[in-house]
Amino acid sequence: MSADERPLKRARTAPAIQMAAPHPFDRDELVRLMTQCAIDLGYTQTAAELQHESGVSFQSTTINQFRAFVMEGRWEEAVAQVPVLELVTPEDSAAVHFLLKEQKYLELLERGEVAEALVVLQTELTPLGYDERELHRLTALVMCTTPAELYARHEWAGAGEKSRLMLMKKLQRLVPASKLVPENRLVELLKQAQQWQYSQCEFHTTSLPHTPSLLQDHRCSHAVPNAASQVLAGHTDEVWFLKFSRCGCYLASSSKDARVIVWSTEGEHVSHLHELTGHQKPVSDLDWGGNEALLLTASSDHSIRLWNGPTGESIRVFHCHTKEVQAVTWFPDGRRFGSAGLDKRVVVVEASTGQLLQQFDLAFVVHSLFATQGEEWPLLASCSDRKLREFNLDGGCQVLMSEPCPISSLSVSADGRFALVSLCYEHSTQNPLRLWDLTNRTMVREFRGHAQGRYVIRAGFGGGGGALIASGSEDHKVYIWHRCKGDVLEALEGHVGMVNCVVWHPQDASMLVSGSDDGTIRVWRPSRAQSES
Repeated sequence: MSADERPLKRARTAPAIQMAAPHPFDRDELVRLMTQCAIDLGYTQTAAELQHESGVSFQSTTINQFRAFVMEGRWEEAVAQVPVLELVTPEDSAAVHFLLKEQKYLELLERGEVAEALVVLQTELTPLGYDERELHRLTALVMCTTPAELYARHEWAGAGEKSRLMLMKKLQRLVPASKLVPENRLVELLKQAQQWQYSQCEFHTTSLPHTPSLLQDHRCSHAVPNAASQVLAGHTDEVWFLKFSRCGCYLASSSKDARVIVWSTEGEHVSHLHELTGHQKPVSDLDWGGNEALLLTASSDHSIRLWNGPTGESIRVFHCHTKEVQAVTWFPDGRRFGSAGLDKRVVVVEASTGQLLQQFDLAFVVHSLFATQGEEWPLLASCSDRKLREFNLDGGCQVLMSEPCPISSLSVSADGRFALVSLCYEHSTQNPLRLWDLTNRTMVREFRGHAQGRYVIRAGFGGGGGALIASGSEDHKVYIWHRCKGDVLEALEGHVGMVNCVVWHPQDASMLVSGSDDGTIRVWRPSRAQSES
C-alpha cells in the first residue's frame, strides 16, 4: 500500500497556530493541499509530521479505504463504500456505480470469464439505466476473442494499476472535493495563477518555459511583431493562404496564380526552396502533415494534390470533388485527410491509397475545415448557412453555433478549444472577428478595428501560449490584438493590397507572416529597439 493510500489518523488536537500574516484561505484546506503536495513529491515523513502538528488529516480513513479497494480490484467493498462519498446528486451516484461495475466487467472479460461478465452486465450494469449508448458498447465487447482485441476496441489498458488510476481520475470528477482532494490540486492552482499572469501580459510573445519560476511574476521582455524583416516575392498574383509545417521549418504559400511556393525558415532569413506546379487554377487551401514532409493542396481545378514539401515531389492527385475544392485538412494520425468543395460535399480519404472512407452530401457549402483531436466529432467546419458544425466518421453532423451574417473564415486554437470566426457582410466593412469557446459553446470576445467586408480574410492565434490574435484586413494592414483584453496592439503597414491571410510561426512566437493581393509575403518581427527595451 502506497503512502497516500495509508489511513492517517487524525492527530490529537494541536494548539492554535498564529498565522504570520492574515490571508483569505481556509486553514484546513491549505494544510490538506500542502500535505498532498508533499506526498506527491515523495516527502511522506514530512506529510505525516504536518498532519500531526496541524491536527488536520489529508483524507479520512473511509476515503483512503475506498481508494485502496479500487486500486486492489475489490469491487464489492468499493461499491459498499459509495455512501461515504456523500455524492451530491442521484445522477452522480449512478455514475460512480456504473464506473466501478464497468471496470469489474472489463476485468472479467480480460480473464476470459465471459459468463460471470454477462451476469454483471445484466444484473448490475443494465438496471442502473445510466448510459444506454455506453451499455451497447460494453455489450459488443463480449465478442472480443483476445485481451488485445478488448484493449483496442475499448481503448482500455487492462486490469492493473494504470487502468485503475484512470478509473480513480474519473471518479474524482464526481466526488465532492471536500471528501476527495482533486489530484495535484496545488500544482493546478499554481498553473492557473501563472496562466492568469500570461493573459495579463500586454506583449506576450515569448514561448512559455518548461519550468517557469514560482518566485517572481511573469513579464515578457519582447514586444509584438511590428517591423517587416523581409518581403518575399515569387507569386505573380494574389497570395491567398499561408501555412507553416508543424515544427516551423517550412512555410508554404498558395496563390491565385495556381502555384504553391515552399519556403525554408531554417537560418537567419526565410529563403525560397522550390515551386510546386501542377494545379491548373488558383490554389485555395493547403495543410502540412504531422511528419513535416507531406503537404496537401486544394484547388479550384477540382483536384487535391499530395506533395513531398521539402523535396517538391508530386506523390498523388485526388479527384474527390466535382467542383472547386474549398478546404483540406490532415487528421492528427497523418493517414487520413478531409476536404470540402463547392459541390456541397465533405469527404474523408485514406491518403496512401485514395480510398474514400466517408462522404457527407450536404445542402450547404463548407468553406473551412479543421480536423481536431476529438475522437467522437473530429471535423469542425464553417458553413455557407452561417453555422459552425462538427462531423463524425459515423456520418453524424451537429450544429455548434450560428452567426448573424456569413462566415468568411475559421481558425482553431492549438488546443482545439477555441475558434476564431471572421464575419463578412457586404454592406459593412466593420464586421467583427469573434472568439468562440467550443467546449462551452459561448462567444468569448469580439475584436474590432480592422476592415472586413465581403472578402475572405483569415485570422490566427499567436504569441506565447496563443495570447495574441492577428488578422488581415481590407485596408492593406495587419492587425494584432491582445486576446484576453481585446485591445489593438499593432496595425502594421507595408502591403499595398488587401491582406488576405496571416500565420504565426508555431515555435517562434515573435514571428508573424502575412500574404496580400499585392502578390508579396511579409515576415514581421519585433523591431530591434523594442526587443532591447
